[in-house]
Amino acid sequence: MQKDELLEKYRSEKQDEGRDHLNHVSDSKGFSVMMVLAVLFMIYQIYKDVPFGDVPALLFSFLAVGGFHRYKKTREKDILIFSLFSSVVCIGFIIWYVIQTI
Repeated sequence: MQKDELLEKYRSEKQDEGRDHLNHVSDSKGFSVMMVLAVLFMIYQIYKDVPFGDVPALLFSFLAVGGFHRYKKTREKDILIFSLFSSVVCIGFIIWYVIQTI
């Protein structure tokens, strides 16, 4: 009887662990490719002597927002510290980029 109750609970939650795992792996691979492409863009921008603070600002904003969301769910202080650090670095890159392009 307990097995049936457990199965019914999972069915009512409409959560598919296989799909969740697939989404996680896909997102991880997509993020990895995005990071490689961002580094290539930054190298190209440095090579061409063009301001490049825009790309790192985008990457650190992604890390900050994801970290704050994760902290909201887990309340782990390490994640909060990392998110705050990412936010400060992101803001720094934004300011640096704006100063370079004025």
